[in-house]
Amino acid sequence: MKDSSNFITFIVLGTVTILIIFFVIIGNYEAELNKYRGDNSNAPYFISADGQTQITYPNNEQECTDTLNKYKTEMRQVSTQTEYNNLNSDMETIANHCLKLIEEDMEKEMSQY
Repeated sequence: MKDSSNFITFIVLGTVTILIIFFVIIGNYEAELNKYRGDNSNAPYFISADGQTQITYPNNEQECTDTLNKYKTEMRQVSTQTEYNNLNSDMETIANHCLKLIEEDMEKEMSQY
């Protein structure tokens, strides 16, 4: 009986240890990924989802509109789900950046009053 409870304790502790290691690795990966995927708002660019291209952020609302429309067109022409997912991820990063730009512009306008 004591051997089986020791074995169960060993299995539980081993599983908990593996889960902790897993979450630490995932957390570090997410932090590293966020550095390149738009959470570093001071950077003028980000690395595309496929890791192949350095994409420059739009600088104003018109550039945002043009860039997002370009991505919509490209997404209609892709041939694989992976390409679609990569473009969608890049488009989401750009859209978030554009929302930040618009928000900053609105704050500037509101501060004038």
